[in-house]
Amino acid sequence: MLKKLPAQPQLEMFKTVLASFINPQHELCLLAKEIDWASLEKEFAPLYGEVGRPSIPIRTIVGLLLLKQIYNLGDETVMERYIDSPYCQHFCGEIYFQYKYPFDPSDFVHFRKRIGESGMKMIFKQSIDLFGKEHKQYEFGNKSSFAYTRGSGIIVGAMAIDGNAYDGHTLKPQLEQVKELIGGRIRKAIVDKGYQVKGGIRGVDIVMPKNLKRESYYLKKKREERCRSRAGIEGLISHLKHDHRMIRNYLSGTAGDQINTLLAATAYNMRKWMRLKREEILNLILRWIYQTPILAPVNIPR
Repeated sequence: MLKKLPAQPQLEMFKTVLASFINPQHELCLLAKEIDWASLEKEFAPLYGEVGRPSIPIRTIVGLLLLKQIYNLGDETVMERYIDSPYCQHFCGEIYFQYKYPFDPSDFVHFRKRIGESGMKMIFKQSIDLFGKEHKQYEFGNKSSFAYTRGSGIIVGAMAIDGNAYDGHTLKPQLEQVKELIGGRIRKAIVDKGYQVKGGIRGVDIVMPKNLKRESYYLKKKREERCRSRAGIEGLISHLKHDHRMIRNYLSGTAGDQINTLLAATAYNMRKWMRLKREEILNLILRWIYQTPILAPVNIPR
């Protein structure tokens, strides 16, 4: 049975209202205003029955999952931070400050992925990279594909690839996902040499580092500059692995791979948004400090 948070709660004498002592300009408070919680409840409501014990509210469970991915926390750690931080409670939809767990922590657990489970694949990798360093030749897991904008660095597409697919075969589905999410037309796709697409993709200019005959010096330098910007996605993938729980997936099955990939991309964008918002607020404070005129008494001679 779905449990909903109260829209207009009644004030109580022995409970502390969060809005009365938290800073509304905190990054989590600002982020909570930007998320469309009503649409999330509408999407997840059909998964719940009409009878039985009331479940954890959808905003609470989604908020905890986002906090896990944003701050790279485990199940027990995110529950401890939920109790200690009033901002985390406000982000998850609480009205009053909770001094203990509002629900059974055992309800907030995930199925663990085990080696040999259906969906776990062995992936072959190149043993030597461009710098001559040797790496392990095989890994267990699943492939994920990400697309991000060249200017802002925001992830606009994320999908988990089932099986050990060739990279060139994943480019078209990835571009279709980006079109579905952001709309508009994609004119250029900057990729590496592993994305060789036979016949190309209609309407999309695939840019990759390669030597073209009869190419002018200007076009060559421009293409090399674009390919250097593509290398920035390697750092993005490293952040997703080590900062947003992509290095090991604890969700079960092929659906768990897709959910973990989407959660990591969402957490990365949210963390980037909060960092930019924090810098914007700090710049406003510094501008107000250094541009405010200082009034001091002045002795005017007669």
